[in-house]
Amino acid sequence: MVGILSSQPFALMAVLRVWGRGVEDIDRDLEMMKGTVKEVMEGCPVGYVREARLRGSLFGEGGGGAVACADTQFWVDHEEPLEALRRVEEMGLVWPFGELPDGCEFVALVDATYGD
Repeated sequence: MVGILSSQPFALMAVLRVWGRGVEDIDRDLEMMKGTVKEVMEGCPVGYVREARLRGSLFGEGGGGAVACADTQFWVDHEEPLEALRRVEEMGLVWPFGELPDGCEFVALVDATYGD
């Protein structure tokens, strides 16, 4: 498995393209994430990842348009990530991770099985 936490949509898109099927075909990975992300994050040696709270409709945590995020208390200006999301939409892609709440990062986990 390969995972990423980032406020930058293009970082997630790169991981999904290299290790998965890309953002265009993520349904299987999203389904797997529902029951796996929490356990993976809790086993992470990085404190802020281990302690982050999952948010978004995928995890049954809150609304506000978030689908798959983690509240990492990563307080940054979201102007650049929001501009990146606008560019993703201009490319005709649907962003499956939803909105990015303040203090959060998008979370993705890919089942990077060799030869899949």
